[in-house]
Amino acid sequence: MIENYKNKKVTVVGLGRSGRAAAEFLKDLGAEVKITEIKKDFELESKIDKLKKKNIRAELGRHSKNFIQEADLIVASPGVSEASLPLVWAREKGIPVTGELELASRFVPCPVIAVTGTNGKTTTASLLGEILKKRHKVEVAGNIGRPLSSLVPKLNKENLLVLEVSSFQLDRIKKFHPYISVILNITPDHLDRYPNFEAYLSSKKRIFLNQGPGDYAIFPAGASYTELLIKEARCSHILFGNDLGLNPGIFYRDSSIWSSSNGSRRKILDGSVLKLKGDHNRQNIMAALAVAVILGETAENISGVIKNFSGLEHRIEIVSKSGGVVFINDSKSTNVDSLIKAVQSFSSIILIAGGRDKGADFTPAGVSIKERVKQIILLGEAKEKLKDLWQNIRPVHLAKDLEEAVILAQDIAQPGDCVLFSPGCSSFDMFRNFEERGKSFKEIVSKLHLTRLTNKPNYD
Repeated sequence: MIENYKNKKVTVVGLGRSGRAAAEFLKDLGAEVKITEIKKDFELESKIDKLKKKNIRAELGRHSKNFIQEADLIVASPGVSEASLPLVWAREKGIPVTGELELASRFVPCPVIAVTGTNGKTTTASLLGEILKKRHKVEVAGNIGRPLSSLVPKLNKENLLVLEVSSFQLDRIKKFHPYISVILNITPDHLDRYPNFEAYLSSKKRIFLNQGPGDYAIFPAGASYTELLIKEARCSHILFGNDLGLNPGIFYRDSSIWSSSNGSRRKILDGSVLKLKGDHNRQNIMAALAVAVILGETAENISGVIKNFSGLEHRIEIVSKSGGVVFINDSKSTNVDSLIKAVQSFSSIILIAGGRDKGADFTPAGVSIKERVKQIILLGEAKEKLKDLWQNIRPVHLAKDLEEAVILAQDIAQPGDCVLFSPGCSSFDMFRNFEERGKSFKEIVSKLHLTRLTNKPNYD
């Protein structure tokens, strides 16, 4: 039953994309809406002006108790932790707290495919959208940057909805119920918010909390936690990975991707058509293909889409090839696992890494760095920590900012080398988000190469 929010008093905590979308969605449902944001800057002030025109009360630079204490419901943005003052006050007053994903999902009229994981969520969700739109009215939303609550009014029962969901969003679900859930991988991340890996894993598992007979869950084969996922899921499951014995499953063998079910196998895709580089991207593709198989997509349709899918911005993105040196933007690398996978995708690397540490252990990256990296350039708040870990593995240089790091990398690199910008840390010490960080990297590379061309001697 769809809930009635008319005349309900709702306070939204957080003025990010999902917070603003939730506030406007609730206002359209007839609720009395307030929004509170602890940060204050010019860009947020412009967002406040837009909300005020819709009669949504807002405050910046503080959290006022009177914004919370009269509310019937609190809607918390994903980035708002349980220790945030508004949520502390809500618990004291016994006011229920929900998230934007849970709020909006109650109004979704169509089947949902939900994708989570530490890395690869956006790539997989985007690829799924491309595959499925050949035969379905597909929408892609969620943590990908398009809040679900902004999309709900446009949906009908004929749609198919692909959602990228984060652990932060899953923390606050109660009734969220996908038809197909996908867990790509789970490796230590966000340990500045979760007390340990087990707590982080528990958040990810919530994706299949409300699934049952008739639903499907897709899990990575061979992971240490996979047996636990299979045991706890109350729906059908399909595995994906490099193991020939998967049944039912999607596996990679003899340079091709195969589907296995009831003891029979069929080839879905020739590996030669894959444009995405690295085993991690092959895993993402297999997870997407598991969904496609459930929904009855043809091998011809799948192959046609994947032949033309070359990946997304800021994810192992080739920026430039200059003087025999390749420059790669992997700004989306915000944790150790994504850094390792990026390094494993190349060789002869000049690595640029660092940013804000999220409490992760970077020691496991040392093996791949020793095998594939020539020199390391570090920046940001984590640079001293990373220097202490890696300076005995490869030569380490410290940079004051990203521009200095790129200039140094260009000076060090020789023909045949790869300058890989894969921070392995969050961007918030120097940038607003990984997108701004990645665009800055690309602009610096472009400017340096333009300067090199402009200053090239004229021998005519």
